[in-house]
Amino acid sequence: MRAAWLVVGTWIVCVAGVAGQEPATPAPQSGAPPVAAEEPVAPAAAGPAIMVTGCLQATDGKGKNDAETFALAATEPPTSLSEQPAPAGVEQYRLVGLLPDLRRHVGHQVEIIGAILDRVPPDSSRKDVTLETHSVLATADTCQKTGN
Repeated sequence: MRAAWLVVGTWIVCVAGVAGQEPATPAPQSGAPPVAAEEPVAPAAAGPAIMVTGCLQATDGKGKNDAETFALAATEPPTSLSEQPAPAGVEQYRLVGLLPDLRRHVGHQVEIIGAILDRVPPDSSRKDVTLETHSVLATADTCQKTGN
């Protein structure tokens, strides 16, 4: 009987020890490339999520990282989609992210949903900010002024 309790006690200690461990990371499948230790991390949003309409343009490619960015000339004031107010007076947005969608809609009137990556004080007179693009919706095949 004492031996049975010894076996049960040992089993309980083993189960408790295994339950307290963190799960092991699965090994990569054969043929799959190993995951890099440091993957690029998207920049954190410094401003509100907004929706803005404007004309999507390709950049000239002469600035830092411009080969992978686009510009939006705003035709209407932005709408804040969060508790923070949208920055007022911004006329140009430097767009990053969703490159295939942005490339496809160059020269179109679009509605962009994204998060502002720059810190813009409420009383700022900045006319341009960087927007991490989350959604692109073409509203017209050509650019047109609809506001201002």
